[in-house]
Amino acid sequence: MRATSRGALGDYAEAVIFGSVDSTEIEKMEGYFAHKWGLTSILPSGHTYKTTALTSTAWSDVQSFTTPTNISAPVLGAQSVANLDTTSADLEVVLSDNGNDATTITFYYGTTDGGTTASSWDSNLSFSNASEATIRVSATGLTSGQTYYFRALAKNSSSQNNGEDWANSSTAFTTVTSSIREETEAVRYSDLEGWWKLDGNLNDSSGNNRHGTPPIIQTSSLWLDAADTSTNSIN
Repeated sequence: MRATSRGALGDYAEAVIFGSVDSTEIEKMEGYFAHKWGLTSILPSGHTYKTTALTSTAWSDVQSFTTPTNISAPVLGAQSVANLDTTSADLEVVLSDNGNDATTITFYYGTTDGGTTASSWDSNLSFSNASEATIRVSATGLTSGQTYYFRALAKNSSSQNNGEDWANSSTAFTTVTSSIREETEAVRYSDLEGWWKLDGNLNDSSGNNRHGTPPIIQTSSLWLDAADTSTNSIN
């Protein structure tokens, strides 16, 4: 209904009031209401929206999404031990495949082999968001000269195998009994006269073939050979 005054006569089900409109907007509103209420018959034959309903286009805000990645259970490789000391050791395992998902590596260790039962191990250390590489953690507070075992478990959110993979077997290691290292190489060779390691024999390791009792020992009153107490003697 068009009105040129403030009054409106007749029955009506909906009204839209604007302060001012132009002819194009009036024609759009006529087409909208005519098609909405099934009154297209009252529109003039030349009306723009006589047979075609008024359409409108509106865009929503841009939204982003990520298609799912094929996630599988992680895969562990070989285990090893590095930097073995009296009370500490570095535990290592190769993460061959993280299954395209955030993966946590847990190293279980203790004085007995707990196998693949997590609760059977004494202690554990975890490494989160592991990449496909060699993963290392440092176990401290160990006992000197004690044999330990460890086994790594990788876990992600995959439904395959509950997203878990244990290392193939447990790895045993024994902490060092002393912080003193056994020298396997001489300090220098340029003017080495002789090198007697006293490791159970009197062989000269310098290459000069001066086997037998070292000169300094020949004049000693006491000789203690730690490699074999049966060779201890007092002159």
